[in-house]
Amino acid sequence: MSVEVAFQPNDSDYIDGSREVVIEWMNDALAGESPCYAHIWYGSVSSESPLLSFACFPGVGVYLSFNLRGRARVLVDSSDYSELHPIEWGQDSVLIPRAHITGQPTAERILNRFCGSGTVGNDCRWERAELS
Repeated sequence: MSVEVAFQPNDSDYIDGSREVVIEWMNDALAGESPCYAHIWYGSVSSESPLLSFACFPGVGVYLSFNLRGRARVLVDSSDYSELHPIEWGQDSVLIPRAHITGQPTAERILNRFCGSGTVGNDCRWERAELS
């Protein structure tokens, strides 16, 4: 049985996604000129569905955040909190620390896993997101 993945690049309409669509979008975004973001729901678009949000920073890498039933976690890839990367995320101006940005191979592995299972695995360090 295959579960559908709902994919929303930036603030555009939802599309039925697949691993291939998501990975291609991420790679195109990383080759682009400015940061952009997307959301993926495993199953229906609902607060009960696993949600993976990510932002692509050309020349830098990918920020990933996983939310399951209101519990958000961010990927931590290093200890560098001094380097900040700006992005316009919806109506918000956000600064993402370098510590929360990983390389394309790790991001692709996580996106592949999420699109197939709705999980992010435990082979990376995830910390509770501090929302303000």
